[in-house]
Amino acid sequence: MTVSSKTHVSFKQYGKEYKVPTGLFINNQFVPSLSGKKFETTNPCNGEKLVEVYEADKNDVNLAVEAAKNAFVKWKKVTSYERSRLLNKLADLVERDSLTIDIPAVIKCLRYYAGFADKVFGKVVDMQGDFLTYTKHEPIGVCGLIIPWNFPLLMLTWKLGPAIACGNVCVLKTSEKTPLSALKFAELIVEADFPAGVFNILSGFGPVAGEAISGHMDIRKVAFTGSAAVGRKIMTSAAASNLKKVSLELGGKSPNIVFKDANLDDAVAAASIGIFLNSGQCCCAGSRVFVQEEIYDEFCKKFAQHTKEKKTLGEIHDKKATNGPLIDEIQFQKVQQYLDIGKKEGATVLIGGSKSDLHNDGYFVQPTLFADVTDNMTIAKEEIFGPVACIFKFKTVEEVIERANNTNFGLAAAVHTRDINLAFTMANELQAGTVWTKIFVTNLSSKTEDIDLIRFFQGYGKVTDANVMMEDGKSKNCGFVHFETSYSVTKVLKDKHRLELDGKYIKVFLNNTEGYEEEDSVKKKRGRGDTENTRDKGFGRRCFIYGLNFKITDDELQEYFDREIGPVLNAKVVVDRSAEEKSKGFGFVTFKNQKDFEKACKIKMFYIKDHEITVSYANEPERSIYNHNQRYEDRGRFDERRSNFDRGGYLDGPHRKVFIKEKGGREGGYSYGDSDSGEKFYGGPRVSKGFGYITFRNIEDVERVLHRKFVLDGQEIGCRLPVECKSFYYYCEWEERRDRE
Repeated sequence: MTVSSKTHVSFKQYGKEYKVPTGLFINNQFVPSLSGKKFETTNPCNGEKLVEVYEADKNDVNLAVEAAKNAFVKWKKVTSYERSRLLNKLADLVERDSLTIDIPAVIKCLRYYAGFADKVFGKVVDMQGDFLTYTKHEPIGVCGLIIPWNFPLLMLTWKLGPAIACGNVCVLKTSEKTPLSALKFAELIVEADFPAGVFNILSGFGPVAGEAISGHMDIRKVAFTGSAAVGRKIMTSAAASNLKKVSLELGGKSPNIVFKDANLDDAVAAASIGIFLNSGQCCCAGSRVFVQEEIYDEFCKKFAQHTKEKKTLGEIHDKKATNGPLIDEIQFQKVQQYLDIGKKEGATVLIGGSKSDLHNDGYFVQPTLFADVTDNMTIAKEEIFGPVACIFKFKTVEEVIERANNTNFGLAAAVHTRDINLAFTMANELQAGTVWTKIFVTNLSSKTEDIDLIRFFQGYGKVTDANVMMEDGKSKNCGFVHFETSYSVTKVLKDKHRLELDGKYIKVFLNNTEGYEEEDSVKKKRGRGDTENTRDKGFGRRCFIYGLNFKITDDELQEYFDREIGPVLNAKVVVDRSAEEKSKGFGFVTFKNQKDFEKACKIKMFYIKDHEITVSYANEPERSIYNHNQRYEDRGRFDERRSNFDRGGYLDGPHRKVFIKEKGGREGGYSYGDSDSGEKFYGGPRVSKGFGYITFRNIEDVERVLHRKFVLDGQEIGCRLPVECKSFYYYCEWEERRDRE
């Protein structure tokens, strides 16, 4: 690929210089448009011109389609393995350049379809008589892809991934409002060694280039994401030309339904993300918030307060900003008109309702909440595509189902309730392509006793012990259940989302992961010993954070959660010490207060610098270690990675715990290296159950004792990993074996 001054320019923004291509990407080359016409692209934060890019017209579309047709002759014969390899290589390059193309979802999407490439199967159909009948999936040919401006790179990969994985070739038109990221992405397509002509990118306008694509006789399929009005035009053009296949993802007016039994704080946080993500410029935004009348006033008050405290407008370099501008002047004026209409039609403005007075140069609109909205108002029926939520009041389930479905859109919906039966009912009744159901499961009823736990869980296997935790003679609404086999634990965890006891839905976790402190009497009964040291270190309040921007620092992480959740004791981004102290994209945050910790874990999804991150419990090795090491399975040796995880904050060593079991019932202990703690379990008044745990200071000591037999007090004993640590050990064992090979 040649770089020409005609098709590449440099510009400065916020003290940095960027070099970007501006030509049309055809046949793996950046070329000027045949007409030579250009159009401007601007910075929505201040309205200033960034660069001019070449504008494609019908003749340029013809040129790109011809290049794609020629490439298809050979590309359709390329093996699925090779297509998978190229997509994975492209994902690697995006990940490498994540400082400039910083969208983890793009990487995940490319890797997903890379894995899908060799899983396109046909069927053998049983027919009467001596016939062999089978189906075979074959590539269509040239696909026309038209994407919007709100998530330009993610939309590109949503279209590119499946088309390329199945052996098709593509001509993609970007939005005239966001052409640069796709053109930068095109450079990586060349570097990944995709054959020329397989993927072509055009910058241009819908009425010209878009119309040429949807009506082109040599394009066999069109995929479009955008407004319903344009979707109708594309279907008409496709039908009038060669009856090409069409897939559309259009607008939305998605209902976000909050029932009276929902956790209000969590529902408010989720509703806030649902409407204010990307400044409301999201087709599946939860713009219609239905709240049951018993909690309506309180919800409105909390939502307004949350918006006031948590939402801050600012430019991209502003670390305190949570919301940015609208895309351009056109969208800015459109949202302003809807704000005026809402006020005139009688809706109550709880907060916002106008443009930002602090950002006069950009296209900033204040996050806005309208209350007392009725179904016949314009703002209730039409897609605003901005940071504007309409809050409705409802009484019954039947009423809200009817009102939620009373729309011309059917893209998405969300439900907030503790009642799992109600959640499934809503998911079935709502006429939407996607229904998010957030279920907040309560803990034990105050009337539940030990014997109730034993009777309830005995269907999963033999229960050896069960304890409901008490304080001052009252239930703490949580407890412990101990099984004889790890298989029983596995069965319980599989059913953890549908466990109902005494009219309440209960939660189950491994090893007290919610951080509940056991009383002294319970510790003594279970032989756990003192846990003062672990409390000092914040054990039980430490969250595992992943999906981080690689540029995020410890201070930025701590400042963000201090502001969003509550006071943070410590925040640490895990770095790769073998790679010049670069962030690995994950880390830990320890909260000072238990309530803040639980709140962060319930919300789970956060956005730092418009970068999606996920919060999970730090002491769940199955989830946290596996999910994030698979991204690094080709980086570094096993021993180095293992030591990095020790440094990463597993202070209480869940992956250094060994399960000890003996055939008799005598008490005993064993030392094989330095150990942090030992614990035994008792079946009666100081009568050992014949098993316990030892936690070592070093993982090497664990490996020395595993799968060996010892004799202690004349009794043969065996050692193995606890059930919750097996996946970590198997992963490490596999890594070590592969390194040796």
